[in-house]
Formats: sequence, C-alpha cells, structure tokens
Amino acid sequence: MSAEFDNLRAEDAEYAERLRQAGIPVEERCWEGQFHGSMQLAKLIPDEARAYHEQIMAALRRAYGTG
Repeated sequence: MSAEFDNLRAEDAEYAERLRQAGIPVEERCWEGQFHGSMQLAKLIPDEARAYHEQIMAALRRAYGTG
C-alpha cells in the first residue's frame, strides 16, 4: 500500500514488481488522494482511514488464508 502523493510511491511499485518477478504473490494498492503519513491524521479523515485499514486487513487475511 502506498499513497498517491508519496515520494516513495515509485520505489513501492518497483519493489512489488521485483517480488512478482521472484514468484512471490503481491497485492499492490495505491491510496488515492493521500500522502505519505496520512494514516497519522486518521482522526481528520476517518472515512478514508477506515477504508485504508479495511483494505490492509483484508489483504492480510487473504495472505494468511484466514478470510
């Protein structure tokens, strides 16, 4: 998961691609309209933060085979 306005977004995408090339399953997501550190402001953007958190938890459940 990266943010749309994150200086590290390109590196995140490159890392995900390198993992794919190595045969490692990857789910890559971009948090549209947000910036690096947005989750620190979750109280100011509760709907977006909740959606972000739900996406992360769903991905972890899929990765660990628990949902």
